Amino acid sequence: GPRGRSRFAGESVPAIDGDGEAGAGWYHTADESTAAYLRPETERASLPAGITFQFVNHTREQLGCGHWYVYKLHDGEWFDLGPYVRTADCRMVRPAGTESWTLHAYRGGGSLPPEDGRAYPYLGGGRYAVSVGYGDESSSSTAMVELVGDPIEIVPTDDVEHERDGSTVTVTTPEWSGGDGERDVTLSVTRADAAEETLIREQVMRGWYRGLRNTLPFFAEGVDEVRLRSSERVTYGLVGYDESPYRARVDGQAYEVSLVGEA
Repeated sequence: GPRGRSRFAGESVPAIDGDGEAGAGWYHTADESTAAYLRPETERASLPAGITFQFVNHTREQLGCGHWYVYKLHDGEWFDLGPYVRTADCRMVRPAGTESWTLHAYRGGGSLPPEDGRAYPYLGGGRYAVSVGYGDESSSSTAMVELVGDPIEIVPTDDVEHERDGSTVTVTTPEWSGGDGERDVTLSVTRADAAEETLIREQVMRGWYRGLRNTLPFFAEGVDEVRLRSSERVTYGLVGYDESPYRARVDGQAYEVSLVGEA
């Protein structure tokens, strides 16, 4: 098992994705008998930070499949920060072997393209978890880290243009081909009374949710609808090819996203 005591030892945390019992595969619950675990080089760091996580396999078997994911704890629930496209390849760690991965965390935009991990820009202060698909008695191994920093705000990408006409704001991204392109798409975002899904700011600022990132900041007083003129590539994470509305709650406000149509 790992040497030393985790700063989170004794804490009870919710399960991630409701998968298994709370605490299964967590570094802070590991003891001398734990044969496989994910060890962070530090459990607390100030943003921006680069934190390396090392999976240690002290079993007599090779373990897989080795995909890395990041989550944030908010209001007693873990929120998935991706990657949102899951690959099917399987990476193994041999007996007595290790595998390392570095979380490059930024409060603002981070342009570093790391080869040994993944860059996560736009992270605010709080409790995060890194999970990898290697485990002995569980399907994954997970470790927590406290990132110290101010909260982030949801801001649009630098390359959009917007104009307001009464209660409607129209936002246009560079991917928009003037309405003539076969992949041109217009999204309509309005306030809603309720939504089953909740997204945190760090999720909205991920590329997968660019459709929300480039609309929600424009809901000023008196604005009832924000329209986003973009492409399927930008909007797919929200509505895919399904015409049915998508709803999500962000910062306590529910929103409805609908596909106006391909212009």
